[in-house]
Amino acid sequence: MAIKSYIAVMYSKGPSWVEGKPVYEQKLMEHGQFMADLQSKGDLVISGPFMDDSGGLLIVKGKTLEEVEQLIKTDPGVTNGVFSATIRPWHIAFES
Repeated sequence: MAIKSYIAVMYSKGPSWVEGKPVYEQKLMEHGQFMADLQSKGDLVISGPFMDDSGGLLIVKGKTLEEVEQLIKTDPGVTNGVFSATIRPWHIAFES
């Protein structure tokens, strides 16, 4: 089995996160467009918010760690402070 390599981006609450509001009520319209753009380019594997409103996860393919670091610096969810992001290389070890 070939090892599949991806980049995982873990989003957590940033300094502009409005406490008491769920993720779908945060100012994330431009972040949603950013995700749609990644999807249309074929870079996005899967993404979405955590059900406890603590942030979200993005899995990116076809990019280096450095490319994703630069890309996330342009994510409106990060630049406007609603999210902070942690970026990690990731391998799929088991897949159905």
